[in-house]
Formats: sequence, C-alpha cells, structure tokens
Amino acid sequence: MTNNGGINSNDSGRSYSKWSSLREYAAIKLCVSNSGTDWLDDMIRQSQRDKFAGLAMQAILSDVESSIVIARQAKTHHLTAHAFATKIARDIADSMLVELEENHLKASLKN
Repeated sequence: MTNNGGINSNDSGRSYSKWSSLREYAAIKLCVSNSGTDWLDDMIRQSQRDKFAGLAMQAILSDVESSIVIARQAKTHHLTAHAFATKIARDIADSMLVELEENHLKASLKN
C-alpha cells in the first residue's frame, strides 16, 4: 500500500492505477464530476442527482404542511402525491447540480 500526496492508493485491495488515474480516483472518492473522463463524470452527476433528490424528498415528506400542499398540487396536475413529490425532488436536485456546475466553472476560471 502506497501513499500519493495523502491519498491512499490502495482501496479495498485495488490500486487506483489498475482501474483509473489518480484524478479519476479522486473524483470518485470526492463525488466531484471533474475526472476528465466523460462517462465517469456522467455517472458521478447521476449519483449526485439521486442523492440530492433523495435528500429533497426526505425534506419534503418530513414536513406535514409541505406534504399537504404536495397532495393538493398533485391533484391539479393529475398526478399522485408520490409522483408529484418525486418530480419536485428531481427538479430541486437538477437545480442543485446546475448551481454546483456553475460554481465549479467560476472557480476554474479564477485559477
């Protein structure tokens, strides 16, 4: 097991160099879609979207007043409350991803 700049190159018995570059490894571990590999960045973004949508869904459903509003709004859109809450959670997740991408772009332009 070696150590490269504070990053352990052995993760569960697999060296990052056998399956990815150090940058890809860091992107996976940090959940940042900046690996330099398009398909990997797409997977990381999808994982982030799923995580954000799940957190948004928890927040929506944990509040009684929000749940009542969701149920009412769902009827006007001819959806079940669950389907409407899922749509809202995905919209929130997508907005969060856009904001993150913009912040990453701004940060990279400063450097």
